[in-house]
Amino acid sequence: MQGAAGEVSAGTPGMMTLVTLAITVAFGYSVATQFALPGMPLYWELATLVDVMLLGHWLEVRAVGRASGALAELASLLPNTAERIRDGGTETVPLEELRVGDIVLARPGGEDPG
Repeated sequence: MQGAAGEVSAGTPGMMTLVTLAITVAFGYSVATQFALPGMPLYWELATLVDVMLLGHWLEVRAVGRASGALAELASLLPNTAERIRDGGTETVPLEELRVGDIVLARPGGEDPG
């Protein structure tokens, strides 16, 4: 519900809004058929929908966690220094000293000199 409320208040309804709407309508219809309206309640279908949504959410969170771990691992491979081309030669500088517009030398198979 919180995810759907956030989506609606931001004006960008998405998957959480759709899931919340589907569960709410199925539950409301099932209660109405149980006590007043003719028809068959959808409790089993509602339970299946909730299970599938929870499974999908769990798979999504798991995939995002793995991707974040892979990105962190990749970031740990970044070198501490770079070779900046200046005045026809190269100089080794810390990454923090690089500025927009600097030309950097990238050697194939190059390793971190620092």
